[in-house]
Amino acid sequence: MHNPETQLGIISTDEFYRRLKAVFSVLEKAADAGKITAYGIATWQGFRVPPTDLKHIDLSKTKSIAQEIAGGKGDRFQFIQLPVNLAMLEAVITPTQFVDGKILPAITAANELGIKAIASASIAQAKNLKQFPQKIMTALTERLKTNALSALQFTRSVPGLCSALVGMKSPGHVAENLTLTSIPLLDAADFAELIG
Repeated sequence: MHNPETQLGIISTDEFYRRLKAVFSVLEKAADAGKITAYGIATWQGFRVPPTDLKHIDLSKTKSIAQEIAGGKGDRFQFIQLPVNLAMLEAVITPTQFVDGKILPAITAANELGIKAIASASIAQAKNLKQFPQKIMTALTERLKTNALSALQFTRSVPGLCSALVGMKSPGHVAENLTLTSIPLLDAADFAELIG
């Protein structure tokens, strides 16, 4: 599902989760029929904003709805997608999701719930790459040729992230981004030092 939080504020929260349950029912039936193997929710705000925000989606409640529909046989709600990049770190550092009485950043919460997190806007849509935090860019650019590669290396190194999506308009962009396949991810300690 794409950006379901856009309905929040137009419909009530109860109606939102009722609709989510109806959609999950269809998706679980499709998985039972072998038409899909998993499904997820792509958001822009829903999982990154605080629980008091009108556009907030409760990830634990969402997972619970999927589990209820699956009836104990293992739900197929397996993915969330949300913006993660040097300019948008909320999913990494801002506690927005309650899981077992703790409030956690969205990616940490997803991992706790057995959901894989995928980054969208991994290089902030290539806007203002030169305005990213200088400390981070300097540390990354020592090994990488371009600001775009540095930004992508940062995002793909986020602990707990399954994948970092990036758009590519030309074969040159593809070739450039593929150079990262020969460079290891930052380890968790180095990543923490960069954002600390």
